[in-house]
Amino acid sequence: MKAYQLTGPQTLEQVTAPDPETLDGQVLLKIEHVSICGSDTHLNFHPTLPEERYPFAPGLPCHEIAGTIVESKNPDHPVGQRA
Repeated sequence: MKAYQLTGPQTLEQVTAPDPETLDGQVLLKIEHVSICGSDTHLNFHPTLPEERYPFAPGLPCHEIAGTIVESKNPDHPVGQRA
């Protein structure tokens, strides 16, 4: 899957990451919209983390998302539901 990864101070790159495994109680989303939250802006405008903290895991930051469920192992959230 395609993902974004913070690879260094003020450096966000598109990468290829393994497809996640959907476990019991979880859902898999097709992400349609991504935003950032206030804590993400600090990483961009005031990068103070030491170099050894990079790279972040793919998908972090930019954890504010919306999409459609494409796989579900949760009976309360069916495939096709927006989340």
